[in-house]
Amino acid sequence: MIVGEERESDIIRASVNISLESVRPLSVSISTPEVGERVAVIGSPLGLERTVSDGIVSAIREIPAFGKIYQISAPISAGSSGSPVVNMKGEVIGVANIPICRGAKPELRHPR
Repeated sequence: MIVGEERESDIIRASVNISLESVRPLSVSISTPEVGERVAVIGSPLGLERTVSDGIVSAIREIPAFGKIYQISAPISAGSSGSPVVNMKGEVIGVANIPICRGAKPELRHPR
């Protein structure tokens, strides 16, 4: 069941009925990522499950009427938008978002 959505970022929040024995939730980082910090994106581009790409936080940008975004160098393909972006401790630091314009770098939204 969809319990929330943010249309501008193409992100939803869903609630599912799955037993705790069937899943292993990821922890969310309590700290904000810094420029130069190494990150990894775990996704399923084009249905290819358990795909991992890595990079760094290359910039932090304030976009008027949108908010703060973290530009990352890790490649994000179609199907990986909405995937967790994790730090080197395996903690979620954001959610991958496919760039809207050609030539733009991938970005992530901080989960707060």
